[in-house]
Amino acid sequence: MGNDWCPENDGAYRAEQAAIARAKQEAAADALAEEMAQEHARGFSEGWNAGRAEALEALERDLRGLLNGEHSFLSIGFNDGHAPNYATAQKWHDECGFYGGGHGADVSEFVSEDERAEALRTNSVWSIQWYPETPVGFCDLKASSLPALFAAIRALKGGPHG
Repeated sequence: MGNDWCPENDGAYRAEQAAIARAKQEAAADALAEEMAQEHARGFSEGWNAGRAEALEALERDLRGLLNGEHSFLSIGFNDGHAPNYATAQKWHDECGFYGGGHGADVSEFVSEDERAEALRTNSVWSIQWYPETPVGFCDLKASSLPALFAAIRALKGGPHG
């Protein structure tokens, strides 16, 4: 099946979705710029500090803990299922059957039903897919936020389940 089989394929719909995406990107950039300015004002060089570096190092250790093989692989995405198809998460679920709608092609799992509902409500789907040993056999999880996704990963204790 092609990517145009489900979402509307007219120019007006795509233009509206593109305008919404641009507005969200601009708002996110403004929020990040404000956060960096506040951190700089508190004395942190270029918006970075040792606490963030330590947190990233701990996250890297957690993620590497999922991978055991020489040919293992890991990918993190945001809205990479529905957004490239000009659809919201809710529309992708309701009309196309993904994100737990019974389509059958959606092999990933949300970390909880509450997270699925929140992801659909907020149009925010974070995903992680990893092949722990080899390029065959993978695990795939989704959540509405990175903290929820990483909390679920830490709870796995490295065991594949997908």
